Amino acid sequence: MNEYIVAKTSNKSMLGHMNDMVVMFEHQSEQYASYEHISAKKMENNTIQYVYGTRNKGAGHYITVGEYWKDVLESK
Repeated sequence: MNEYIVAKTSNKSMLGHMNDMVVMFEHQSEQYASYEHISAKKMENNTIQYVYGTRNKGAGHYITVGEYWKDVLESK
């Protein structure tokens, strides 16, 4: 069985990103004729390309969610 980590956050930046993603999911879901036609794979691919933030604060270089997790996993 896979292990999942569930955590709470009060970080306003992270909560803002999460709210943006909810809006993105809602918009993408509305593009399908019905619930049964929603492509989870397409939505997941769009999420991986979602711009997360900067590597170095103030540098102005944005990274995607996929790049963020790649950096996290490589640092282990």
